[in-house]
Parts: sequence; C-alpha cells; structure tokens
Amino acid sequence: MQQFEVVSEKAVHQRYLTVYDRRIKFSAHDNPAECRELAFDVVGHPRANFRFAVTFPFHPYTDGRKGGEVTLIREYAQGPNALAYCLPTGGLDPQRHADLQDCAARELSEEAYLAGGAWQRLLPAGTAEGDHAVQALGWKTACPA
Repeated sequence: MQQFEVVSEKAVHQRYLTVYDRRIKFSAHDNPAECRELAFDVVGHPRANFRFAVTFPFHPYTDGRKGGEVTLIREYAQGPNALAYCLPTGGLDPQRHADLQDCAARELSEEAYLAGGAWQRLLPAGTAEGDHAVQALGWKTACPA
C-alpha cells in the first residue's frame, strides 16, 4: 500500500472556490526509499471543508407502475457558461448545517422547493466513501525532479 505526505500546499486563486497547488510525495509500502512526487491542482470550497451533499430526489409512481421521476434543477453552470440540468447540491457549511443530511435537506428545500419524504443514504455513513465521497477535484502533473 502506498504511503503519502503533503510536501507543500498554497492557495493560487481564491474567490467563491479556492484553487490550491498541492505537492504530494508517494512512497511504496514495500520500499519506502522508492518515492515520487506529484503536483495537484485542487479545487474546493474551504468553508465547506471540501464536503458537499448531492441529493437524488426520486418520486416513485403511486399508481401501480414501476419506476418514478427524478427532480432536476436548471441553473447556470460556470464552466460551460450555459444553463444546465443538475441535481440539487450544496457545500456543507458548519455554521448552517449540523451534518451532511442537514445540508442535503436544506439544499433540496432551497433549490428544488422540496421537503419531507423518506431519506435514504446512497453511500454508507461512517466510511470514507459515505462521509467524504467527493472531497476535491484535482488534476495531477508530474513534478520536475
């Protein structure tokens, strides 16, 4: 199993999201002397601790048919500079949200005007995947030696 350490990290751009230049040194578990260093551009929202809640508002049919409908919102997407259909999503703000489910419920209410219903986690709680499923978006490049 690889081990890693953060060699350096600095913010290179900050507005709503922050872009960090992060350098990571990886070493092989079976040979700690064998290591490599990579640079990552990490994009995230520091106030949200890089944690976001994505909801999947599913409405099963109640007339006997199988399946159901999903609520999507249409909002401005900065990357393609266009309106896009999205799932209600929001960043975890420790000042406003008790946990990720509270964040998801508020975003669903604010963005899709939905409340109530039954909640079902799509990723298990208490695991790296369930509690930190999407921590950061990054691109890696090899560091010069």
